Amino acid sequence: MKKTMSILAALVSISILCGCVNIVTFDKENELNLIYVAPSTPQPPNGYPAIVLIHGFGGTKERLIDVAVSAAERGYFAITVDWRDPDGAKLMWPAQLDDVKNAIAWLVKDPSHAANWELPNPYRIDPERIGAVGLSAGGIMALRLMDLDNPPVKAVVNFAGPTNMNNEYRYLAFHEKEDPSDPLPFSLSINFEIIEFCEKLLGPYKMKDVNNDGKLDYDPNYFEESPINHINSNVSLLLMQGNVDNLVPLSQARNLYEMMRNQGGICDLIIFRNGHSFDPGLLTISCPINEMDVNSGTEYTISTETTGQDIMFEFLQSKL
Repeated sequence: MKKTMSILAALVSISILCGCVNIVTFDKENELNLIYVAPSTPQPPNGYPAIVLIHGFGGTKERLIDVAVSAAERGYFAITVDWRDPDGAKLMWPAQLDDVKNAIAWLVKDPSHAANWELPNPYRIDPERIGAVGLSAGGIMALRLMDLDNPPVKAVVNFAGPTNMNNEYRYLAFHEKEDPSDPLPFSLSINFEIIEFCEKLLGPYKMKDVNNDGKLDYDPNYFEESPINHINSNVSLLLMQGNVDNLVPLSQARNLYEMMRNQGGICDLIIFRNGHSFDPGLLTISCPINEMDVNSGTEYTISTETTGQDIMFEFLQSKL
């Protein structure tokens, strides 16, 4: 009850400041809510551009309200969404991706979902100018929005989200590194919650003889469900990654970056001198740039005071 009251108090305080923070149910069946923040600027002829904010494991939509407010101040209609925790039985992947897709359906007023809404979105959104921002586990969902038959987003920003779930699991559970420069992961005791989350999301990790050569190779399910195997070069991508992240190592971002580049896609990789950052993490703290791999043509304002949020908005402004 105290937590609920604190959240409501925060919402009320922000609402007083900007007059535009609202909470609605976008999935009555599963009791899922989203928070939306509407800009105060006049609505463009084709509707507002929009940003979907997806929290990480252990995070909440409320922790991203400040980012949503910042987005609205820049003219975006922003939503920060709930998604259901996996349980390893009835509620596993892709239910979490479906939750995000259902929130986007509310965003664009998809009539096939309207019966499950508490209230329809009262604003007009430009479906050609929607971006998704995912943090850590939320990055998996943001990245997987790219490969749908008709992607609902034109740009994705991934903050330290795993791109290869097979290699991510093996990194945490067996301390196998994709690249010698990757930092050593935490101990198994510290990683237990993340390993457990992976198993609840995708099931127990089971290595199989995929190549039929008598050797155990990898878990096909973890491999097939990895974002790196479902990219779309027509969707612009920004990867934000710490170079000493010992939960999701830098090689995860580098490998996806190289694959996107090889397929002719637009992908920028921004590397910070930082570790793994759960929300709001890199979005709010000052992180000096250590190195950058950039090919999208976006002109970033880089200094020792530049934050991940600054770079994120500059990228989205150039792509939406």
